[in-house]
Amino acid sequence: MVAKRCLAFPWQKLLLSRARMGVTRGALLLLLPVSPAFAQPMLISQTLAQVSASPGEVQLPVNGSSITSGQTLAASEIQQQGDHIVINGVSLTVPWVQWRLEGRDVFGVSDVALQALGGIDLLNTDNPFNQPVAWRESPLQEQPQRLELPAVFTSQARFLDLTPLQTTAQWNIALSQERDGSTSLKIQTRSILLISNLLLGRALGNVFGPHEIQWAPGIRWQQSYVRQGGAEFPVTQLRLQLGSKALNAVTLAPIWPADDDIAGIAPIGQTAANQQVVAAINGGFFNRKNQTPLGAIREGGRWVSGPILNRGAIAWDDKGNVAMGRLKLEEVLVATQPPEQTDSTRDASKADVLRTNFSLISLNSGYLKAGFSRYTRNWGTSYVPLTDNEVLIYVKNGEVIEQRETQLAGEGQFPIPQGNPLVTYLVVARSNRTGAAKLPIGTRLRLQQQVNPPALADFPHALGGGPLLVQDHQVVLDASIEGFSKAFQNQRAPRSAAVAFADGEFALITVHERIGGKGPNLVELAELLKSLGAQAALNLDGGSSTQLLLGGKIINRNPRSAARVHN
Repeated sequence: MVAKRCLAFPWQKLLLSRARMGVTRGALLLLLPVSPAFAQPMLISQTLAQVSASPGEVQLPVNGSSITSGQTLAASEIQQQGDHIVINGVSLTVPWVQWRLEGRDVFGVSDVALQALGGIDLLNTDNPFNQPVAWRESPLQEQPQRLELPAVFTSQARFLDLTPLQTTAQWNIALSQERDGSTSLKIQTRSILLISNLLLGRALGNVFGPHEIQWAPGIRWQQSYVRQGGAEFPVTQLRLQLGSKALNAVTLAPIWPADDDIAGIAPIGQTAANQQVVAAINGGFFNRKNQTPLGAIREGGRWVSGPILNRGAIAWDDKGNVAMGRLKLEEVLVATQPPEQTDSTRDASKADVLRTNFSLISLNSGYLKAGFSRYTRNWGTSYVPLTDNEVLIYVKNGEVIEQRETQLAGEGQFPIPQGNPLVTYLVVARSNRTGAAKLPIGTRLRLQQQVNPPALADFPHALGGGPLLVQDHQVVLDASIEGFSKAFQNQRAPRSAAVAFADGEFALITVHERIGGKGPNLVELAELLKSLGAQAALNLDGGSSTQLLLGGKIINRNPRSAARVHN
């Protein structure tokens, strides 16, 4: 639900990207706010620069001075930044930033990545501007020391001020110039936990510990083990306050990798960075071969990609209203043309008008089936054949103006006509030359559209996934009526889901491998989400696509095991 599109707090964005589980996927995006002024229910133009120290401000004494937490670092205030840290001689990819405060250099590290730097765990907090941590100097230290690290924000991330670790834990921090001209942050600590973590394979994104952290106003990061059917599953949640109904609200939006082309997949972190979002989750399915969407993507009232197979989808508006259901877009072309005038004496003004209806298979989709499919400029500026021997029918202002025949799939680029997508578009006939012959140049076409269920028709944004898991607090899982196989329903794998609660909260949730086994099947996932209090829940892409991003980092798995996604 966000990328050009995204979920948005006044300053941030979350993204859901494509799903995997054997088909194709998409993505959802969020924008998040970070201060009482964060509520950006209807706008996504606000940024973290609006976040200033106020209600969440905390003063911590450090060497006789004070550090103000909760501040936002404007680009002009950042001295240097990078994503390379060398700690105790070990190189890691970790975002860091340097700024000046009261005449001295201050260094901050991404909060999500900090726990990988050796003996540090993030603790529960209700204050997004001040992050308590538990710090151990060695594995033998029974009782960790509690430190309070002030938090500052940039446009996409939250950084924790390392000053308390410098003064209390005696961390030595300095900048280091690398041979390639880049700058890295060099940290020397007395802790041996980092080496232990590396030896045990506890790389970034692979450390799971129960906690509940108010990461920003309107965004709560929860991790816990949830019991379902005799098994315990690690569950990661981003609990969000959406829309204009709540203070510090977040806005949702769909996103995908390219601005000018619907095709393509990318790492979720790359898409989120390009779209300037703070959080994201993998979204719908996509065609792996041609990397095109297989499900609904609607943004601002325009269909970027239409739904298929009556599959589950989530729809929402900018006021925080969310609905889920099995979504269907029915499109019919009504063709009008006069009969052939073979009798020269016939009065053309009295000629009967012939009307023929042609049902469309899909809109802007990688779903390939014999018949007619429609493509608009929301697909991109050009169309590349997805199957062999297609017939391209050009429609301008409701009239067929040209037909072209293609040869092999993937060969050639054909322009998509520009104009109102309801009257100007490209119709692709697949294994349907007989049907194409019924639409000669000069044929007038009128498009009929109907969205079912009607309750979802008026929502400006939508993202498809499936199957639908929970509705009205009841499990409604039926994979077969959404075109999924029984094997897909029973497969045990990591899962992603979008969940709405009765109190108005919305959550992006991932569920991973049970203790001592594999991930949940769809029945287990539906029951687990119901036990959490879900009013409605939708399955998204899963498996290696399952990934939840916050502050530029994947928080639910090792990023090296995460697949590229579409939306």
